[in-house]
Amino acid sequence: MSFIATFGYLQFFGEGCRKGFFFAKNSAIEIALSQEIFDETKQTLFKPKLQRKLTDLGFTVDACLDLIARTSVMYTIQPLEVPELRDPKDAMVLATAIASQADAIISGDSDLLILETYQNIPILTAKQFLDNL
Repeated sequence: MSFIATFGYLQFFGEGCRKGFFFAKNSAIEIALSQEIFDETKQTLFKPKLQRKLTDLGFTVDACLDLIARTSVMYTIQPLEVPELRDPKDAMVLATAIASQADAIISGDSDLLILETYQNIPILTAKQFLDNL
C-alpha cells in the first residue's frame, strides 16, 4: 500500500505519525515523497515554534528529516495546476500522489481535506487512515 503523507506539521508530532513511520519502516506501507514536499517540510521544521515543540519531545530537526528520508520513497513530480485548490502550493501533494500511484493522501490540511478525493485517490486524516488499516 502506497500513500502520501503531508508531513504536516502539527500532526507530525502525534501518535498517528509514529504509527505511520512504524508501518513504513516495517514495509507494511510506502510513504511517498517528492523533493518539493521534503523542502517545504524542512523549511517548516526550522520555524522557531516547531523547533521548541521538537525539543520538548526530545527530537531535533535533523533527526526528523533523517527519519522522513529513511522511511519514504522519493518521486519526481510534474507541475500540476488544480484550479479547485484553495492553496496552489498543495498541488505538489497531489502531483506526488499521482507520481507514486498512491492509495491515499494523508493530511491534516483543510485545503486538501475539503476535496475528499483527487483523481480517485481519497484524501484522509491520519486518524481516518489508521482506523482503516
